[in-house]
Amino acid sequence: MDLLTQRTQALEKQVDQLNEAVEKHTREIDELKAKSKQGTERLESMENNARRNNIKLMNVPEASEGEDIKAFVVDILKQSGEWEGPEEVLSRDIQHVNRDPFRKPPNRIKPRRTLVNFLTYAVKEKILLKALKMGTLCAKDCSLEVRSNVSRITSNRQWELGKRMEDFKKLRATAQLKFSATLRVMRNNKMYNLRDLQEADTILDKFKDG
Repeated sequence: MDLLTQRTQALEKQVDQLNEAVEKHTREIDELKAKSKQGTERLESMENNARRNNIKLMNVPEASEGEDIKAFVVDILKQSGEWEGPEEVLSRDIQHVNRDPFRKPPNRIKPRRTLVNFLTYAVKEKILLKALKMGTLCAKDCSLEVRSNVSRITSNRQWELGKRMEDFKKLRATAQLKFSATLRVMRNNKMYNLRDLQEADTILDKFKDG
């Protein structure tokens, strides 16, 4: 009987040690996940800041820009109504224009994106906001889209939050997507800065109930 008791106590001790080891490893895994998330968010923020003054022009037919792609883009933005100021100011603020270098020239159905880098964030944001209001642009005999140039993770979050923007407007709230991926909502003189789909849905439900 004493031998059985000793064995039971030894097994219980081993179980306790195993539980402590599992708890320790669980804490370490949680800490590693938290650090990994922080690292991913930091890299995402750095990538977005590097692209802060950029926009993407979508659906510009291949080779339609000719030999001077910068002049071509300036003409597009003027022709479509994206820029209403002096043309020389816009031309001076555009620092660099090129086709997406990380994609191979596709077929005629889906041309490469045209990346435009501006000197100042204010000019880039003015053009982007005007584009969001106008929707699809008509210039150079084609339908174009203007988008912010952000990381893939941020782009996916923008897409998700953008789907909720119209839902907020139906509830008589003003909603605007801010850089890099924040849905700013105003209702009854109260502002909400929503950074993910869960936050947006929580506030949406609150508005519906109220």
